[in-house]
Amino acid sequence: MKLLKRHESGFYYYVNSEKCNDNEKPRRIIFLDRDGVINVDSEEFIKTWSEYMFCPGSLEAIRMLTRYHFIPVIISNQSGINRNILTLENLDEITVNMIAEIEKAGGFVGAVCYCPHEPEEACGCRKPAIKMLNFSLSRIKATSENIYFVGDRQTDVQTAINFGATPILIDGSMEEEEIRPLETEIPGHTCPSLLTAVKKIILAP
Repeated sequence: MKLLKRHESGFYYYVNSEKCNDNEKPRRIIFLDRDGVINVDSEEFIKTWSEYMFCPGSLEAIRMLTRYHFIPVIISNQSGINRNILTLENLDEITVNMIAEIEKAGGFVGAVCYCPHEPEEACGCRKPAIKMLNFSLSRIKATSENIYFVGDRQTDVQTAINFGATPILIDGSMEEEEIRPLETEIPGHTCPSLLTAVKKIILAP
């Protein structure tokens, strides 16, 4: 493996310490699910870089987040690892190339965390558990207030609530630029894409 490290809890991570901690003033973390938010999801799992395809507008969205002083942190369940569907080497290659493309587009990624466990393993890091979020926040110089979590599943919404973050649910069946209220324990929004979600976040008071 070239990029990802293994945490003692069993999840894999990358932290861009140089870029995340180079400012005196803390910036804002925004947590992003990966599959279905940044890239097109697949029921067959994304197993190689050749299968990876960015969602329309996601690169622009991350560039905008960077411009407005957010630190994007990717939090993703990748049980394909422990199911022996996806190799760590390929996950590392996907991550290296994903980050390279994001940086080429003018954005950056502060950290990436992947839980490799299957649901039956009852680990402490698989979403909606928040161990990977807490770990990221502990390693990055950022404010712990007004944090968002953007995902495409109810599991992601529950993760946001468990952490105390504002949930944003991505629903690709909606019209672009459409925004609906998400009436959950912590009120949030439902948006058709990461780009629409980011525009909403940036314009939020």
